[in-house]
Amino acid sequence: MLKRPFYFVDYIQINNEIWFTSGDYNGLYKYNLEEKRTERIAIFPYEPFEQVGLFLKMVQYKNSLIFVPATAKRIYIFNIEGGGFTDVKIPGLSDILQPIYFGEAVIYKEYLYLLGVRYPGIVKINLESYEVEIVDQWLDELSDEIMLDKNENILGYGGVVEEDRFLIPCYQCNRVLEFNMNTGEYCFHEIGNKVNKYVRMIRIKDTYVLVTHDNEEICHVIFWNYVKGGCEETQIQMQAFVDRGVIAYLGDIWVISYISNEICRLETDERKASYYSVADVEKINIVFAGVIDNKLYFCDYSTQAWYVINNFGVIEKAGRGIKECIDEHEIEKLLLTEKWSNQYYVEDFFHPLEFLIKKIKKSDYIHDDFQKNVIAGNVIYESFSRK
Repeated sequence: MLKRPFYFVDYIQINNEIWFTSGDYNGLYKYNLEEKRTERIAIFPYEPFEQVGLFLKMVQYKNSLIFVPATAKRIYIFNIEGGGFTDVKIPGLSDILQPIYFGEAVIYKEYLYLLGVRYPGIVKINLESYEVEIVDQWLDELSDEIMLDKNENILGYGGVVEEDRFLIPCYQCNRVLEFNMNTGEYCFHEIGNKVNKYVRMIRIKDTYVLVTHDNEEICHVIFWNYVKGGCEETQIQMQAFVDRGVIAYLGDIWVISYISNEICRLETDERKASYYSVADVEKINIVFAGVIDNKLYFCDYSTQAWYVINNFGVIEKAGRGIKECIDEHEIEKLLLTEKWSNQYYVEDFFHPLEFLIKKIKKSDYIHDDFQKNVIAGNVIYESFSRK
């Protein structure tokens, strides 16, 4: 048995168990907080086993867990008691559309609303009948007023729910979409400078907080008072990148860079900024950041190491991360029987070399020599694919 670390992007806690999907490959798991034990529950039936980032969000409805597709091709609903999957196809979700498809979801009454990141619209699903409706009238209005780049994200990765209202940041402009889930009505709010483009949004106290994804070494943090209609804008120094997480913790705003090892704590009242980073680490790729048991945790994809920011604002290593006891023969069987379609094989850290060799030997695998400069991989392939 192999013990290998892995990570998750979102989770749901039910009693003493944390339910999540692996960010590295196809799998639904639960982790027992008392026994410190991980158990694989199921594999999503219509998705490649080696696909990374299948889901960014999961929600619970009655006795079911719902998994929101990021790179997956369907919505999956898992019955906790019965143990089976129900899958729902989404119109227009094909290979032509590039992921990430959806980044946020909310349940209102018996309906599931999926927030489209690159998917052109909001998907509304009746969770009793599984009827699907695409809500996209707002997109026509936004396209008429703003030149949208079809190859870019349309909406941000996170919104705020206020009773029957869903407030969602626009990725390509300085607007917030307000969608009424009860009536279907919508409107746009123009927030902050016209050059701003928003990626995430949260609420702290009576204020909405938005962060930008500008391609410069400045992050704009906007404090928006919905009732009074005004907003304040603060700038913090951060390296240029495409995504910034924003989290309310210890009464302040924490802006987290997902790739540059920069964390900024912004005091809610005085707007004073303090900066943190993980010691002895040059590069980092954060794949999870969130508050668990009143502590802010984040995970580095490169090392699979987990960190915690304690109640004093100090970054500490969170001991051992979550690991799976895995049967290497079982994984080998899954990899070697997988239908590859047009995907390429990644020599990832948890795949022994013999798996790659056996996969190459299969006659139905067509090698795509898209990176001739990768000498090692090319030599391995050529050596073992000769007849």
